Amino acid sequence: MHNSYHNHTPLCHHAFGKEESYVLKAIEGGYRVFGFADHAPHLFRDLIHASRMTPDELKLYVSTISELREKYKSEIDIRIGLELEYYPKTHESEVRFFREAGVEYFILGQHMTGDGCTYGFNSFAETSKKDHYTAYVDQCLEGLASGVYSYIAHPDVFYYSGDGDFYKKESDRLIAGAVSLGIPLELNLLGLSGGRHYPNPLFWERVSGSGAKVILGADAHSPERVYSREEIKAAEGFAKKYRLELIESIELK
Repeated sequence: MHNSYHNHTPLCHHAFGKEESYVLKAIEGGYRVFGFADHAPHLFRDLIHASRMTPDELKLYVSTISELREKYKSEIDIRIGLELEYYPKTHESEVRFFREAGVEYFILGQHMTGDGCTYGFNSFAETSKKDHYTAYVDQCLEGLASGVYSYIAHPDVFYYSGDGDFYKKESDRLIAGAVSLGIPLELNLLGLSGGRHYPNPLFWERVSGSGAKVILGADAHSPERVYSREEIKAAEGFAKKYRLELIESIELK
């Protein structure tokens, strides 16, 4: 694992440690490219999410990373990204706002469905309702088709616990869509090491043989999680078990 594109900062209000500590850990781990992709601010009217940086904090986010990039440019290539949800009514204006602020790339992390004015379903809330998972897949596919996302983070994050055959069918649709667009899927180390409901074996069984490219994502919320050889080995073992095609780098769109 020589490149890492999914790392957070304390500005999201649920991660810990100074940004420079993340960079130093990345250098210690031998990374060549290190990307911060903290949760993007929500620009919804009248909606402020407690686990996101505010729009006003975005300037500090970009300036802090830019200073670190200059300071450590001889040791590591630091990139400025965001983990951005796709909401159709606000997407274009959000992307424009973030680009103008200096954000270089986006990864899709669809934690909630919704249109950009109201929230829909929480991806972490367990459900057996088929229409909830279909809405998640639809929204992810529409977002990926926008052409701005470099990869999809934890594509199996939606906590569907209903009919297995239905889950496989809808997962196939999401996987096939990503493959057709040439967009990699992330195998999330935070979920794997934390014993979360993802990575979901049912999902990754469908990825096997699909032609999908898979990238490891640390999803670090503290400096010590930036690089862990044990976690990387566990992820490599998971990938081998499900015959996943791991890649080490992605195109930053």
